[in-house]
Amino acid sequence: MECFGVGSVLHWFRQDFRARDNVALAAACRMGDSVVGVFCIDTRWFPAAAEKTGAFQATFWLESLR
Repeated sequence: MECFGVGSVLHWFRQDFRARDNVALAAACRMGDSVVGVFCIDTRWFPAAAEKTGAFQATFWLESLR
């Protein structure tokens, strides 16, 4: 789908923060005049006893967002 001149385009960063080699981000850049990146933090990732997300992974995500 080609959309030109649509103004701002929203790009949802899920768990992949790459700016290079990111096909969806590149497509968003081609579609609009500007791109707004969004990432939603799920507080369930950060409890001390998180089974799926350890402390190192949570720290990585937070540092990558900065």
